[in-house]
Amino acid sequence: MIRFCIFTIIVNFCLIFSVGCKQSTGPNPDDTKLGEDSSSRPDWVNRTDIYGPGGLQIRDDGMQGKHIEGILQSILFDFDQTFIRPDERYKLDEAAEYLRSNPENRLLLEGHCDWRGTAEYNLSLGDRRANSVEQYLSNLGINPSRIDTVSLGDLEAVTEGSESHMQEDRRTDLIVIEPL
Repeated sequence: MIRFCIFTIIVNFCLIFSVGCKQSTGPNPDDTKLGEDSSSRPDWVNRTDIYGPGGLQIRDDGMQGKHIEGILQSILFDFDQTFIRPDERYKLDEAAEYLRSNPENRLLLEGHCDWRGTAEYNLSLGDRRANSVEQYLSNLGINPSRIDTVSLGDLEAVTEGSESHMQEDRRTDLIVIEPL
């Protein structure tokens, strides 16, 4: 009788333990894609949630001014990478020279990603890309106090875009800010 009770306790313990230790199958890669119907997903980030009323505010009074895009070329990145490619470095050399010639201007670096990955991961990757560009410019002698960074992640990416769209979405935009 005692053996039966001990056996029953051991079997019940093993059953309870095995149910609590169910092995995870891992995430489904399709769950990390932000598609057309992604607004119903819990990890979806809408631009108006970030920049709308009650959203992000300007962090630094120095970033207030006339924002001018297109003066400096965007820096392109490889998939899931943050290092500055050798074929992109000349753009940062030109940006450093522009900033030296225009000491009153500042620079806003916007990090971007393609549509693949979760919103959180892409915001983090965009931040790392912008910081990589900031560090490179700092190594060229540009004072980091003249540079601010922000990540837009995949907020402006072409959803389900082609490879050429995705290559263009993996970038850091260099936006010149002229004082008011």
